[in-house]
Amino acid sequence: MGGVVSRNYGTLTESSFEGSMTVAGSRGSYANTYLYLGGVALINENGGEIRDSYAKGTITETAGSPTEVAIGGLVQQNAWKVQNCYADMTITTGTATGGTIGGFVSINRHTISTAYATGTITTASTGYVGGFVALNATNGTVNGSFTSVDITTTSPSALGVFLGASESGSTIINCCYNSEAIVLKNNEAYTSATLVSITGLTAAELYSTANILDSLYWNISSQVWNVDGVNAPTLVWQNA
Repeated sequence: MGGVVSRNYGTLTESSFEGSMTVAGSRGSYANTYLYLGGVALINENGGEIRDSYAKGTITETAGSPTEVAIGGLVQQNAWKVQNCYADMTITTGTATGGTIGGFVSINRHTISTAYATGTITTASTGYVGGFVALNATNGTVNGSFTSVDITTTSPSALGVFLGASESGSTIINCCYNSEAIVLKNNEAYTSATLVSITGLTAAELYSTANILDSLYWNISSQVWNVDGVNAPTLVWQNA
C-alpha cells in the first residue's frame, strides 16, 4: 500500500502524503503474512520517477506477527529514480521474522539523489533496519542525501543509522547522518558497522552552510538545499 499510489510507472511531481497508515498484522485468526507499505508509493517501478515530493505522518503495524514487514518512509521499493524528496515519518512495527524498514526507502535498486529522512523507527523486526535505507541492493545508488532518524530496535539482523545493509555493486556517495541521532538495540546505544563512506555530523555541523555545501560532503549547489545555519537543511522547493 502506498499513500499516493501503489505502483508508479510514470512521473510523480509535487506529490505528498500527510496522515496516518495503520495496518493490522493479523485479522482475527488469520495472519497477514506480508506487509509492504510506502508513504508516497509502494513501488517506484523501472522507468518511474518521483520528484519534489514528501511524506509526513505515521505508519503503524499493530497486533500480529507477520512473516515480513517492508516499510519505507517515502517509498517501499525504488527501482528507478527518486530526487529532491523527503520523508518525516514515525514508523512503528511489532514482531516480524524478517523484512526491511527504512526511514526513507526500504529497498533501493536504482538511484536516489538529494533527499533526506527525519522522524523515528521503533520495531521488533528481525530484518534489516536503516535510518535512510534498509537495503541498498545491487545497482542501488544514494547520492547527496542525509538522515536524522532515531531508531529503537530489539534484534535486527542488520542495523545502521543511515544504511542497514548493502549488496555488492551498490553505491553511496556524498551522504551524511546526524551523529547525535539516538540508535538503540535492546535498550543499549548502537554504533553501526555498515557506514561505508557515510559521514557523521553533529547537529550543529549538519546545520552549517560550510559543511553541507562543501564538496567534501555533497558537492551540490544552494539551488537544491536551503541551509540557514540555524535549522536542519531543507529542500529549496519547500520554501517556494
